[in-house]
Parts: sequence; C-alpha cells; structure tokens
Amino acid sequence: MNGQIFDYPTFENFLPHFNALNIGGTHLGVDTSKDSSDRFDNEGRPDWQRTRQRKDIALEEIAERMKKIWPSQSGDDKKNRQEFLEMVFHTLSWKAVEKTDVAILENVAKNLKQFELNYLKNPGVPLDILWSEIVSAEEMAKEMQEDDLPF
Repeated sequence: MNGQIFDYPTFENFLPHFNALNIGGTHLGVDTSKDSSDRFDNEGRPDWQRTRQRKDIALEEIAERMKKIWPSQSGDDKKNRQEFLEMVFHTLSWKAVEKTDVAILENVAKNLKQFELNYLKNPGVPLDILWSEIVSAEEMAKEMQEDDLPF
C-alpha cells in the first residue's frame, strides 16, 4: 500500500493491510525457549564491552612495553618507537593503531614480549629483522599445527 493513492477509498483498498494483520489468526506471544545469555558474561557485560576492554588492555600493553623497551625521549628511542609502529601497524598515528582489530592488537602485545627479550639480547640488530624472526616463528608454529590436523 506504500505510495498508493486512492480517490474515494473503499474498504477493499485497505483489505490487503487488514489481511496482513492476521486478525483472528494464530498469534505467538513471547518465545521463552530462547534467551540472550550468550551475549553477556557473568558480570552482565555485553560482547561489545568485553571486546572494548580487551582492546584497551592490548593497547595499554603495547604502549607500556614500548616505553619499557625505549624509555627515554632521546632521538634514538623516539626513532625506534616510530619505526616499530610503522613496521607493525603501517602507520605513525596512535589513533590509527587504536582502530586496529582487537585480535591483531592482542597478537602484537603477545609477540612484543618476546621482541623485548630479543632486542635486549641483540641491541644492534635492526628492528625489522628481530620482529620478522618472531612473526615467522609464530607462523611456522601455526602451520605445523594445521599440518597436524587429521583432515
């Protein structure tokens, strides 16, 4: 009936609308067999809030770990922080990093711990080489797990 114009409307003009209302037909009230408990945690927080909290934790872990690895405001430490952000996230903008998917942020935070250890042991090695060694090792481990699958 949307968009139709009736000159001198009659009941028949509105009959499709009344038929769609199912007046006198079978009606279903509230379906109590389903609930939305899977969308909330034990504390009643919705999925989006849990995801936001995970993201905030990962971002803080990354920022604080970078401060720990490169603590000063010297030119070298600033350069290394910028180089790391650009290498991993392809940006120098922290706002852009904040928009990164939570799974990627958590993965970077996890790998950054190993990166810190390698960096402290090998301070002269370029950052991209140290990072690629960690990421390559992780990808190889993942492929090995996939190869072990029975299908």
